[in-house]
Amino acid sequence: MENRRRRLAAGAAPGLVMLFAAGCATVPDNAVEEVLDESTGTSLTRLARPIELLTVAPRGPNADPFAYVAPFETNRMGQRQAYLWLAFPDERGESPEPSLSIADRAITLGAQRTERDAGLAAWPYERPAPWSRVFVYDVEVGTLRALGIAGEWRLLLRGPNGTATFAGTPRPPTLLTDFIARLGAADD
Repeated sequence: MENRRRRLAAGAAPGLVMLFAAGCATVPDNAVEEVLDESTGTSLTRLARPIELLTVAPRGPNADPFAYVAPFETNRMGQRQAYLWLAFPDERGESPEPSLSIADRAITLGAQRTERDAGLAAWPYERPAPWSRVFVYDVEVGTLRALGIAGEWRLLLRGPNGTATFAGTPRPPTLLTDFIARLGAADD
């Protein structure tokens, strides 16, 4: 009887490993999701997590090397608006001005917004660190389409003590295309 249990256990182990491995392989790197801002009743289409950009040149031993970019759309009783959320390190309180480009083409950002302007109790993405600055801009669907093309994203921060550049690409590469397909204004 003991030998039979060992054989069953030995035969089941590779199957369980393959089952767990298959389950892990299907988990997306990032995905589009729809959530509700319960405080305001506003529906949100957003990414599961922001797109991470890494500094191009070292910024010093105590400087955060990461910046983040993420789109989201609000839908409040059929009124839809797309936004672009940017978060970047500002350890010295320099208040740099951000600019975004894709494949060396500047991206035109709309008006800067607050949570209240967007009809939200809080942004749909968390501030990555206490020293991070967050900017949110209105963005047109055409601008999101431009962001969806293949190419490296670059976030430039121009401050009184120079310029910092962060770069990266969305993972998976179809992330922005998937996001746009889920928008209510996708045909605009």
